[in-house]
Amino acid sequence: TCHAFRPHACPTARLTRQPERPPMQLIMSPPSPFVRKVRAMIIETGQQDAVEEVNVSTTPLVSDPVAISANPLGKIPALVRDDGPAIYDSRVITRFLNERVNGPLYPHTRIWEVLTLEATGDAIMDAAVGMVYEARFKGTEGASGDWIEAQWAKITRARDSMKLTAPV
Repeated sequence: TCHAFRPHACPTARLTRQPERPPMQLIMSPPSPFVRKVRAMIIETGQQDAVEEVNVSTTPLVSDPVAISANPLGKIPALVRDDGPAIYDSRVITRFLNERVNGPLYPHTRIWEVLTLEATGDAIMDAAVGMVYEARFKGTEGASGDWIEAQWAKITRARDSMKLTAPV
């Protein structure tokens, strides 16, 4: 006898295989530099098939409910995992993704230098995003010129500390 709950026991039952969902979902918005950092890690470590991108629209004033469900702060990126709680903050996510595949991007022999370089890059992104929000929410006339200059100074000092040269 064929049973609805046991289609494998019925030779006439047609099984249709549902496409498997990737084990992780990246809650993201493409313009975010922190999301781009995580997406680069996914590509560099060959995990594209393991991560589904879930695009959301979120701002510092209004967080998307999907982002809030993955991160109580409502910030992106967040990584929803089938085998554990969601994790968030690009530094945490990139470290997790690298460890997940025993990747080479956080070498133990140079971990403190790598983490410091990552913190410097994140600080540059924080300053740049802050300037964008200042202009977006206060308008060019309401934005604080002193505050924007201070952000540029941070970016310049960070760039100089990494011995980078400005593009020509």
